Amino acid sequence: MSDGRDKTEYPHSRERKIGALRKGAVISIASQNGLFTRRGDEKADAGDYLGALKMYRRALDNCAFGSDEANDLLLRISDTYLDMNCYSDAIGCIAPMLHPDSTEYRSACYRLGHCLAGRGEFSAAKDAFWLSLASGEDDKSEPLNADDASNALDCIDFCDQYLDEDLSAPTLRDADEVEIERILSDAAKHTDRGEFGEALPILEEGFEKYPDSRPMFTDLLLAYYCEQRFHDGMLLYNGAPEKLRDDFTVQCCAAMIFSRLGLREQERECAEKLKTYRISDTQEIVRAFATMMELSLFDSAYEYALRIYEQEPYNRNFIHFCAHSAYRLGKTELAKSYYERSLAIEPNDSVAAYYKQACEQTLEDGIERNFQIDYAVPHGEFIARCKFTEEISHASREELDRLWAEESDKVLMMTDWAMTDRNCPYADLYLVLLMLLSKDSAEGVLRRLLVEPDCSDALRKIAAARLGSLAHKRKFVLLRAGAISVCSFGDPVGFANWPESYRRIVDIIYKELGDTDPRLFSDAAKLCYSYATANMKERPRLPYGQSEAMAAAIVYFVRSHASEGTAPDAETFAQEHGITVRRLENALRRLFEHKARDLIDALLSEGALSPAEGENPSGEKTSGEKTSGENSSGKERGAGNIFPLDPEKGGDGNDE
Repeated sequence: MSDGRDKTEYPHSRERKIGALRKGAVISIASQNGLFTRRGDEKADAGDYLGALKMYRRALDNCAFGSDEANDLLLRISDTYLDMNCYSDAIGCIAPMLHPDSTEYRSACYRLGHCLAGRGEFSAAKDAFWLSLASGEDDKSEPLNADDASNALDCIDFCDQYLDEDLSAPTLRDADEVEIERILSDAAKHTDRGEFGEALPILEEGFEKYPDSRPMFTDLLLAYYCEQRFHDGMLLYNGAPEKLRDDFTVQCCAAMIFSRLGLREQERECAEKLKTYRISDTQEIVRAFATMMELSLFDSAYEYALRIYEQEPYNRNFIHFCAHSAYRLGKTELAKSYYERSLAIEPNDSVAAYYKQACEQTLEDGIERNFQIDYAVPHGEFIARCKFTEEISHASREELDRLWAEESDKVLMMTDWAMTDRNCPYADLYLVLLMLLSKDSAEGVLRRLLVEPDCSDALRKIAAARLGSLAHKRKFVLLRAGAISVCSFGDPVGFANWPESYRRIVDIIYKELGDTDPRLFSDAAKLCYSYATANMKERPRLPYGQSEAMAAAIVYFVRSHASEGTAPDAETFAQEHGITVRRLENALRRLFEHKARDLIDALLSEGALSPAEGENPSGEKTSGEKTSGENSSGKERGAGNIFPLDPEKGGDGNDE
């Protein structure tokens, strides 16, 4: 993808050459951020992403948080993560810039769209791309360049195609097939939330009604395993015909059920049969890995881990899989190297840091530690972290300041643990602690939680509340229910929440300007954004035909503003858009009367489009003696006359 930013250019450093000529002179490059950035760009272009991240981070260490240079480096790091398909890490880098006051807000939304599209969140990605093109009237961010704007529009079409494909379904279907899908869908509403106890009666009743359905049999067997009803799962598997049992997922689940029951012979048979399946899907390989780890077949588990690692070598979860299985095979040095690779990708990976230390202890004393498959913090370490948290919760302000000065890395690591481990009860405490010690770091963590798709709803609510107390006058980006919204507290203005009649205005503008002129579309989208957010609460539904008239008025305005000559011919323009000239002028008047007047004045001041002196936005003359065709200097307004009709005629007001 295009990063939209020029490579860093270096001036000649003549003053350093003199010192370098002296014998034994040492040149310090610690503060030469430009050198690190250029080396990072070179490594990224060569495909050495880990080396690029190292260079960018060295430059970032010498930058002030929130500065333009720091934001530029964070965007480069985010681009590198995108090239590595590390979407969660990429989101974390751009999170502090996801508010309209940031100068890189549009660029951050643009990258957020790519992250969400890469994760399959196409509806939310589409909204993020729209935000990168259409921002608020008070937005201070730099607009996207032509390449990125064009790419954003292409990505919107790409997301629409995937959404349309997901909605497509055959029109003629068997009645039993429809009923089976309905039962599975009802059960999935509970299983998606981990409520397998509520899903079991639905699946049992469905399987009794449709005993030949393989999806029903598979979901029921999985529900028995997740609810730890292993005996019922064994009876279900043994009583099923061979055609239902001959399935990869069924064999995985059955092998783990027999393992829990201690039936080693049947467990071995399922494991051997499992190895005969040719699988290529990533989820299937992960399931096979987890099954082999459960059965203590670590050599097979390591083979499966290597397969998915080769497909996505920068996915930290897959790196952890290789490390864990290698450790259980006794290859401690190899496991340590995998955890070091994970830390090279993300230095704040507290899980990899802990297990790397465990590997070092094993190499030192030869004692094998008990690693957990779900990579939660082991019990002993969990207790130690809880004790540390209890101690600092009773510390004085002076003690906290001293802790931050001496062990800030540990505090940040503990904060990362509290934000990512759902078993940690101290999430809010660490948020408050970080807000007390470093507001900049706290805001970055809070904004990351708001846009992280894997964040729990409870923690996201806490983060929103804390961000409100930290920056109550600023807006933020929030991901909820697969949609992106720009919110202030209690004031959602996200495009996904707009009423349909206002969304139609943007759709019409996009069809007319999106492909032909992205720059004009950006200005038009800003006008539409401001008009909608100022009016949608009082008028959630526009009258019939007003969406088309307002879209035509906005397009007419931006084209008049862009024209160096006169405005487009009103009658021809109105006929092309299927409206009357009177409706076009009435829509222009409404555009000038709403709260976006400041924005329009700012656009007008850039050219010669200011309304004539002595004329108010409604077209009526004031006490000034200038005519509607002259400005203060007596010259014709030319392109400034954006009202196509004679202002003395006024509007009939009957277009609604």
